[in-house]
Amino acid sequence: MRRIDGRTLRSLAIKTKILRTCRDLMKLGNFQPSVKFVAGAAGISTKTVFTHFGSVERLRCNALDDEATRAAVASLVIGTEGASLSISTRDRVLRAVALGSLPEIGSRPTKRNHAKRLLAP
Repeated sequence: MRRIDGRTLRSLAIKTKILRTCRDLMKLGNFQPSVKFVAGAAGISTKTVFTHFGSVERLRCNALDDEATRAAVASLVIGTEGASLSISTRDRVLRAVALGSLPEIGSRPTKRNHAKRLLAP
């Protein structure tokens, strides 16, 4: 069995901190947090975020791997209608949110209406 050294443990702790910060921001309604904003909130540099994730899209998608984050973002973006959606449809909307396909500026109803258009057959 391989032993994990301190450097690897620190790296995992930093990556966890970045993900937790991004998830918290998304749960609060910042669906597309910038790397600069996440880094500032986590108390680290933007270079560290890019070192661990490579891109803002990968960071956001990794943040959405957490079911609690997906549920919170879905309830904010889709509203109560989200409960009746299939998981694949909900995940398609969340992927659009994470990758910036929804408008970043505007009120929540605008984002919700855009999400409904994405769901239309």
